Amino acid sequence: MKLPRTLATIGALTFFALSGLTNAATPDKEEMSLATDALENFRYDLALAHYRKAAELGNVDAQRTAGMMLLYDDATRGVDVPGNREEGIRLLQQAASQGCRISIAVLARLNR
Repeated sequence: MKLPRTLATIGALTFFALSGLTNAATPDKEEMSLATDALENFRYDLALAHYRKAAELGNVDAQRTAGMMLLYDDATRGVDVPGNREEGIRLLQQAASQGCRISIAVLARLNR
C-alpha cells in the first residue's frame, strides 16, 4: 500500500510544482496583464503596444490578438489603432506556426 500512496504524493507534488512554474510572473505574462488592464480602460492603443511586446516574447495569445487588432482595426477598435495588414498577417502567421487554430482559420479565410 505504501507504493501507491508514495506515487500519488509524488504526482501531486509534481503537479503543484509545474503549476507554480506556469503561474510565475514572466515578461510576456506581465505584458498580457498590462494589455488586459488597458483594454478594460478602453485604451486600445496602449493594449496593442503591450500585446506587441508580449508577441515579440513569443506569447501566442498576444500574437493572435495583436494580429487581429491590426488586421481588423476599423471594425474592432476604431481610430485608436491604425491598421497594418502586413504586420497583422505576420503576427497571425507566427501564432499559426505555434498551432493557434483561430489564426490558422483567419489566414485560410484571407487566402480564399
